[in-house]
Amino acid sequence: MAERSCFICKTKREKQDLIRIIIDNNGLALFDLMQKIPQRSAYICYNTQCIDKAEKMGREKGLGKFSLQKNENLQRLKIFLENRVKEKIRFLLLSKKTVIGLEETLSFLTDIKGILFADDLSENTLKKLNNKSGDVLKIRLPFLTKEDFGTLVNKSELGVLGVKEPLVELEKICLFYENLFSQEH
Repeated sequence: MAERSCFICKTKREKQDLIRIIIDNNGLALFDLMQKIPQRSAYICYNTQCIDKAEKMGREKGLGKFSLQKNENLQRLKIFLENRVKEKIRFLLLSKKTVIGLEETLSFLTDIKGILFADDLSENTLKKLNNKSGDVLKIRLPFLTKEDFGTLVNKSELGVLGVKEPLVELEKICLFYENLFSQEH
């Protein structure tokens, strides 16, 4: 896999693990989220500190009147991340690597590698889940309500989904999403 470096912190990562930034003719930076626009580019981490430093560093690196336009770019990034998580969940469902619902997930804990749960899961249900599932990785989906989560599985609502494979990418995306969008930018 192709590696690139974050132009802020210099950390090397696989290309798909970075946000690609292109500079248009007016010096405006745009997130090339699909990494397809044929233009010179730079890469930045999925890291709130790097995104916060991008505009200042872009100017220092000789990118002219480099302007990140955070509001517009962050809104596009937010939608992109939400769609990426939904696509991953749909893929897991199609590949039959899931157990739908709290009771079913708890019944198959020996096979479960991770548990996804809706943002509005009740405290009682979350407590029950935590008590019975022990050290199994649990990921809160910060932008999916039980109703939204249910729509993905053709149910009226869903609070918990057990997954029979590691959830490294989903965990990374959800943590980044929470860190980035729980703050005011």
